[in-house]
Amino acid sequence: MAPQLLLPIFDAGLSTAGYLDLLDAQRSLFLARQAVVQTRLLQLQNQVALYRTLGGGWAELPAPPTAPRAARQ
Repeated sequence: MAPQLLLPIFDAGLSTAGYLDLLDAQRSLFLARQAVVQTRLLQLQNQVALYRTLGGGWAELPAPPTAPRAARQ
């Protein structure tokens, strides 16, 4: 069960196993969220790798020319 569903049950004293069920549900939720984040990270890394492989990227622009010191004064 989801933690948000178990917390009221635990608070009301209706759960037979008690707090252990709530902790187990929270652990499962955190593991699922972590898997989603890892999947998204891999997706973004793969997009960057594909972009680079296809020749994408950016080139640094050369520094703008500076005026001679006499002209600046």
